[in-house]
Amino acid sequence: MLDAQDGQVMPVSVRDVGEEDLTINASVIKARRYTVTSRYSQDVWYDDRARLVQAQLVARDGSVIMYRLL
Repeated sequence: MLDAQDGQVMPVSVRDVGEEDLTINASVIKARRYTVTSRYSQDVWYDDRARLVQAQLVARDGSVIMYRLL
C-alpha cells in the first residue's frame, strides 16, 4: 500500500472477519467485514454488491472515526 502523504510503500495485511448484519438508516444490511492492518489500521464493511457501506478507524487520541453509507 502507498502512503498518500509521503509516497512510501507500507506493509499491509487484510483479514476477512466474516459476515455481519449492520443497521444503517433503519435498514438491516448484510455486509462482509475486513480488518486492514497497516500503519493506519481500520475495519471496513462491503455489501453483496461490493459497495463500501461502513468504515471505522481509531485515531491516535482514541477517538473513533466512522463512515456510513447514507
